[in-house]
Parts: sequence; structure tokens; C-alpha cells
Amino acid sequence: MVLFCRIMYFFARNDAILVTMMIKEITNNKKQYLSLLLLADEQESMVDKYLNRGKMYVLFEDNIAISECVVTDEGNKVLELKNLATDPTSRLCAKTCRIH
Repeated sequence: MVLFCRIMYFFARNDAILVTMMIKEITNNKKQYLSLLLLADEQESMVDKYLNRGKMYVLFEDNIAISECVVTDEGNKVLELKNLATDPTSRLCAKTCRIH
């Protein structure tokens, strides 16, 4: 599954840029996104416990992975969000992430 959208970022000086975003389900080689996974779960051994049995989705901005999530099926119609992270250097995070 792949979902595409185009996003327009507006800045204070009335500048704007248009980017292409895509959400893609990752079925193979999930560990290639380990740097993103470790932003939410600091121990690789913990990530290993759910990564292979979970569904992974990655958000790409202009073909660069900037955000990911992993969802597992725990049975009895229960889905659990195991991991959710956004690269803090991405434009998306700069517009939406706030540190309190």
C-alpha cells in the first residue's frame, strides 16, 4: 500500500515550498529504518521483540524517510501502536513537534 499527497509549506516571509509525501507499508528489510525506530525505543533488543510481527509504515518526504510507526495485532481485535517516531531534523517535525 502506498499513499501519496502533496504538501505546501508556508514560511514567515511568505515563501512556500511544495513537497511530495508518501506513506508506504514496509514488509521487508525493516531494520533499514533502525535510526528512526531507535528514536522511540532506545534499545534495539526491544525493537526486535515486535518488529517482525508488526506492520510498519514509513512516511517519506521527497523520497526521504522522516517518520515511522509499527502496529501489532495483539488478538481479540486489539491493535497496539508499538513505535512512533519522526526525525527531529525533518521539516514536518520543525512545523509540528514542540518540546515543552
